[in-house]
Amino acid sequence: MKRLFIALLLATALLLPASAQAYAIYNHVDHEICVGTKASAFFGFCTFTIRAYGHHSGAHGSGLKNHGMIWHAPKTCRCVAVFDIPDGGYARVYDNVVKVYKHSGKQVASHDVYNCDCWGSGRGQKKP
Repeated sequence: MKRLFIALLLATALLLPASAQAYAIYNHVDHEICVGTKASAFFGFCTFTIRAYGHHSGAHGSGLKNHGMIWHAPKTCRCVAVFDIPDGGYARVYDNVVKVYKHSGKQVASHDVYNCDCWGSGRGQKKP
C-alpha cells in the first residue's frame, strides 16, 4: 500500500508541470498587434504588443480572458473585439481571422477580423 501511495504521489508530481502551460499568441500578419482589455482600449493603451510575425507567451498555467486586439494596416485598422484563450492554449492571428486552440491542438474558436476605428498609438488614422 505504501508503494502504491508513493507511485501515485510521483505520478501526480510529474503531471502537474505538464498541465501548467503558458498561453501564446502567434502573429502571422506584417503589422504590430496591440492586445488589450476594454479598459485599456478606452484609455488608448495596449496591455502588451506583438511584433510583426512575432509571438507573445503568457505566464505558466494561465489563459487570456476578455481581450481584444487591433493593428494599424494601411489606411485602416483591423480589430477583433473580444477573444479568450484557454489555459495553456494558443491563438494564431491571420489577416482575416483569429483561430484559438487548446494546448492539445484542437481548435475551439474562430473570430473574424474586421475594419474598425483606430485607437492607441495609430489613433489618427482613418478608415477608408
